[in-house]
Amino acid sequence: MKVLLLGEFSALHKNLAEGLSHLGIDVTTASSGDGTKAISSDLSWAGKRVGKAGKIERLFNLSKVYKEFKGYDVVQLISPCIFPKELGINKRIMKYVINNNKKIYLVGAGGSTVNTILANFFRNSYKYPQLYQEIVKKTGDKWCFSPTGRRFNKYLHDSITGYIPIMYEYAEPYRELRIQSYVKLFLFQLILILLNMSQI
Repeated sequence: MKVLLLGEFSALHKNLAEGLSHLGIDVTTASSGDGTKAISSDLSWAGKRVGKAGKIERLFNLSKVYKEFKGYDVVQLISPCIFPKELGINKRIMKYVINNNKKIYLVGAGGSTVNTILANFFRNSYKYPQLYQEIVKKTGDKWCFSPTGRRFNKYLHDSITGYIPIMYEYAEPYRELRIQSYVKLFLFQLILILLNMSQI
């Protein structure tokens, strides 16, 4: 089985890759390093420059690696927006990934300003709306509520095989909507099951 872990969030994919490799699974990580955290990956489009020069460098690096995001049995996306949203770059690469791989899963880990379903929940239903308000204050990102953001999120959720939340807060919005692509197993439960199976 070939697995691509696409994007990064606090080394979640890096650590998952180590566990999957230990089980004998052919796994590849691909990311920009999660910003200043500079988390290493097998396929990277990270850059050394900052500001506009850094954006151009990362785009150039991305243009060299994105064609390798194909031919996998399973792809796990860390977020609906892994790539720059400007000029529709994220949408184009996501479509390429969806059209060139077998199964696509989206992780519920962060992404609360780019995932319309999560943002709606954190803004309107979650008992601590201050959490979402602080994230928006810090990032200024309300793209997921724009017509473009809503359309893209609908396309993505209609196209993926499933959704894997890492904790309650990321599962509840999908439970409320009874979304069919919701995957009941939490990510870490899945890892434990895989590890237990390897010991049989």
